[in-house]
Amino acid sequence: MTRRKIVGASLFFTLFGAIAIFPPVIWLFQADSPVFGVPLEVLYIFGLWIALVIGALRFATMLPPDEPSALENWDKDQ
Repeated sequence: MTRRKIVGASLFFTLFGAIAIFPPVIWLFQADSPVFGVPLEVLYIFGLWIALVIGALRFATMLPPDEPSALENWDKDQ
């Protein structure tokens, strides 16, 4: 994948994460029965957080290194 596609995908991933934390989406996971003594909403929030951290790490490792521009090289030559 090109650098531009990876940056675009990471932006989409960030927007998805922001929308997934909105209260109407969290209300979908309201339940009276806890899982292992933990409310389902809390498991959703922490599961989403872990997924976003792992996704960000994956995007960071896929991103090729940024090459310096000609203007930055010109500054170093002088």
